[in-house]
Amino acid sequence: KWMVTAKRQVQPMLDLKEAAELIAGKTRSRAVEILRQKFNLPSEPTILLAPGWWPWLPILPFRIQVVEL
Repeated sequence: KWMVTAKRQVQPMLDLKEAAELIAGKTRSRAVEILRQKFNLPSEPTILLAPGWWPWLPILPFRIQVVEL
C-alpha cells in the first residue's frame, strides 16, 4: 500500500499590464477596489505613491509598476 498526500496553492491569474491600465489616474482607494474586484484578491493590495501625499496614481500606465508577491 502507498499513502499519497497532495497539496496545492491556487493564486489568481494577474495580468500586470492590465492591472496598471485599470488603475491609471485613479485614487488609491478606488484603485484598491478595482483590483480586488477584477482579480478576486483575497487581501487588499498595497499601493505606494511617490510623493506620499499625492492622491492619484499616474495617468500613464507605463509609469505604474505592478509587482506580484
